[in-house]
Amino acid sequence: MEQENRGTSGSGEDNLPPAATQAAAPPPHLPDQPDASGKKRPCRKTLCVGLAGIVAGVALVLTGSALLHGTDTASFCASCHSMDEAALTHRMSAHAAEDCNACHLPTGWSRLPAKASTGLHDILATLTGNVPPRIQASEGMKDVVNDNCIRCHRPTVENVDMTAKRRCTECHRAVPHMNKLPIAKRRAADV
Repeated sequence: MEQENRGTSGSGEDNLPPAATQAAAPPPHLPDQPDASGKKRPCRKTLCVGLAGIVAGVALVLTGSALLHGTDTASFCASCHSMDEAALTHRMSAHAAEDCNACHLPTGWSRLPAKASTGLHDILATLTGNVPPRIQASEGMKDVVNDNCIRCHRPTVENVDMTAKRRCTECHRAVPHMNKLPIAKRRAADV
């Protein structure tokens, strides 16, 4: 009989599962729910995803910046066979220290879209073999180059009658891509 009474105290608690006999513990903290102090705590997964997003964003910005800078260099432009002569004449010009895009891209907010458009045009022309025998600047490109001439040479331009010609290169034809080769023997046209 003692065995029968050993497990029973008469209150009925001994017949409950072990977890029910313990003092009522507070429910475990649930993610994104207020804790005992009333503060809402983010879950670990949310923090990890947020941190991964920040790291990916920084990596994207740094990679994009490196690509934009790398594709501004004269050596990058010269890496295409179709730009051989333009690169050669540029290296021999007074502007050899400047990158191609210092002259051939606008400044400010329009630079990035212009760079993307021009780059895509050049890549497609190269891939399809549709590169003209003599590279000519479009009217829009001539305006961009002229604006950059005036921007870089502002102190000189302030002392010059700029109404004589429409663009700087109309008087200074040989400056952008040297004057060593006769025009008839060049494929890279003056801008």
